[in-house]
Amino acid sequence: MSATRGAGASSSINFDATDFHPRPTSVTTPWCGAFAAHCMKASGNATAAASIPKGAAAAANWKSWGMGLPWPSTTIPEGAVVVLSPNHVGFFAGFEGDRVFLLGGNQSDRVDKTPFPQSRIVAVRWLDLAPARDSEAALPVRDTVGTLSNAQWAAYLDKLGEMESGNNYGAVNRLGYCGRWQFGAAALADAGYVRAGTSNRNLLSPAAWTGKDGVSSRADWLSRPDAQDAAMLVYTRAHYNGLLRTGELVLNSSPARIAGLLAAAHLMGLGGARQLVDGTIAHDANGTTTLKYYRLLSVSLGGSGQLEA
Repeated sequence: MSATRGAGASSSINFDATDFHPRPTSVTTPWCGAFAAHCMKASGNATAAASIPKGAAAAANWKSWGMGLPWPSTTIPEGAVVVLSPNHVGFFAGFEGDRVFLLGGNQSDRVDKTPFPQSRIVAVRWLDLAPARDSEAALPVRDTVGTLSNAQWAAYLDKLGEMESGNNYGAVNRLGYCGRWQFGAAALADAGYVRAGTSNRNLLSPAAWTGKDGVSSRADWLSRPDAQDAAMLVYTRAHYNGLLRTGELVLNSSPARIAGLLAAAHLMGLGGARQLVDGTIAHDANGTTTLKYYRLLSVSLGGSGQLEA
């Protein structure tokens, strides 16, 4: 497959694996996304071929492909899809200092292995095609957050769920927060289940819901533990990655500190967790404080309830 033509090089890559088909032009059409789609289609694996996202020609649309892996991380599996800002996608090929090497298309107008600043990484994605194995350590982590073990993540969910709703997936409080972890409209919008700008009051309207994962109403949400579990994983990973980016967490933070700050973020958002680290205690409409959430979740993972390292 030739990928080098100078101006108009996009026509030398096969866009047939995408739903975008550029007309012949003298202007170059970026083709990194088309190259990623071509590789999936040409892999010989039916699951990979079927995984190509809608709008695959646009690099940004690969941010929702497969499942998200924690970032920052020192353990990205080779071949993972890496999306860079402002608009590039390629396959992970290694680290060197503060650079990440990607094997991709449209890199210097060809298929090549090229270094980029790690600071440009906005998503790391993975599609697990391996058969089930006895040792989950051989597979990318799929069902936890950051460096927490699966058991620690389960303990975090159980304790937070107990505090939020008594671990009742069907719970709705007086302010309209709903489900085991009491998601409000803003959190549901962040996870993709309701439309941006929705209020808790409007959650009663089916028009507010996007239909993601078959959830088209608040009643659907309350009756779907699987959807709530998936949303909680995505939502908490976003908090973890946000706290890593701004330094409240580092890759070797203790499980107790991770759990405590994630709980504070769950209660009052990233801003509330960051304020807690700076010594300011925030509280929600019920008067519950970020410090209380930090202490309880820290202790549940073996901490002291103080701001551990």
